[in-house]
Amino acid sequence: MIDTELKLEFTIQRCPVDDQIKYAVAYLEGELMIKIDGQVFFQEPDIMLVEFGTELNKWLGKLIATKKPVSMEYFTMDHDEAEGAILTLEPVANTRYLIHSIWQEFTCSRSISEHELIVATTTFIEGLNIELGRRGLVGLGNTLSQIG
Repeated sequence: MIDTELKLEFTIQRCPVDDQIKYAVAYLEGELMIKIDGQVFFQEPDIMLVEFGTELNKWLGKLIATKKPVSMEYFTMDHDEAEGAILTLEPVANTRYLIHSIWQEFTCSRSISEHELIVATTTFIEGLNIELGRRGLVGLGNTLSQIG
């Protein structure tokens, strides 16, 4: 099977201030772009980045703990669950996954390797933690790092 090039990119658009710090997961928003082989698969300008990173981190934790393929469905408190998961990773073979989103810009019929998913999600989480630190939200980044 051919491996894809998977990238999870983000830009923070809105940071919590003052009393919002208590609820930073809900107030830290930004753009999330998922690229597969250089094509934009998913692009959402206003997504709760820490919430998304937390879900990725939980998925990674389960994957490492069970040493078996684990599906992931990302729902957000900002969106009606009845429409479906915003992002789904579904195991289709021992170490391969299909990716789907209700907001996808094209259907990715090719499976993505577990290794590539791990690298992309880890890179996203590490990058988000660095950016949170730059913005003085280190505690939030530490919380994200410890989940899983």
